[in-house]
Amino acid sequence: MEQYSRTQLISLPHRKWSETTIYSSLIVFPSNAKHDSGWGCMTIIGCNDMKPVEVITQSSDDISIDGAHRVDCIYKAKAMHFWSNHKRFEVSHALSSITIKMIAK
Repeated sequence: MEQYSRTQLISLPHRKWSETTIYSSLIVFPSNAKHDSGWGCMTIIGCNDMKPVEVITQSSDDISIDGAHRVDCIYKAKAMHFWSNHKRFEVSHALSSITIKMIAK
């Protein structure tokens, strides 16, 4: 993960906003945009097997994650990496508020 810059991550294919997809981990960082609500927007990248695969959203201002997960920091991209040894992340529609469920592998 350390080899990816923000520019490389943002250049990944963009997922359709209306899809629900399962990933082994997520990368989250500020989008440098302000939402109409006044909160900052976040970019969320979906990863499988420690490889970034697609941009989920760049415009969510709120994330809800249930279940047990861990967070570390990707230094080069200045981003947070959410992961779990025993669960996967099910990410719903890419709206202003996005819901992420933890499901069994």
